[in-house]
Amino acid sequence: MRTRHRPYLISAGMAVLGAWALWLAGSDDFARFFGRLPAPLVVPGLAALGFWALATLDARGYRTGSMQSGPLTVWIFLGGLALSALPIGIDLIQPFSAEINIPYPRALIFYPVMAVVAEVQFHLLPLALLALILPRARPTLWLVVPVALIEPAFQVVFGGGPVLQSGLVALHVGIFNLLQLWLFFRNGFLAMILLRLGFYLGWHVIWGAARLELLF
Repeated sequence: MRTRHRPYLISAGMAVLGAWALWLAGSDDFARFFGRLPAPLVVPGLAALGFWALATLDARGYRTGSMQSGPLTVWIFLGGLALSALPIGIDLIQPFSAEINIPYPRALIFYPVMAVVAEVQFHLLPLALLALILPRARPTLWLVVPVALIEPAFQVVFGGGPVLQSGLVALHVGIFNLLQLWLFFRNGFLAMILLRLGFYLGWHVIWGAARLELLF
């Protein structure tokens, strides 16, 4: 199982190293998400829970796909990058707050760490908990649909934006989550996180730096 879930273990390990690197550099970027809890403790804890979730899905008969490095990985990453155009359009129509982005160059470490955190809390843990509740090996649709609603709901509740902005964000994030979960069950964790990493690069890193000059 460890071999099959190697992409997750590598991603989680890199996230732990990134959290430590920013903490040692004196960054408090994680405080808005973790409060007073130190990131070097939170991220390893979530990483361990993520591996437990993958093991639980396996044990309950929800075997996920796998994917080797190759052209498909590049296309998925570029697809995530292209999907960043949607929230950029929302931002141009009705701008988000100026404080939503972590500045460059810390963003290059921060957002890959948060990509792993997001996948664990929005996808892996809810999938595993549902798998424990449902009868063994039900159709994956029973897991995908309710789990795909979690991150859009989180964005709407904690985003605090105007109605139009919140509605567009919920629609975009809902579609994004459905696509991610489809990739997860078809091609494994690597495909799912690559889509998010591509999206984060476009939305949080590239546009995150440009929007401060263009919109404020």
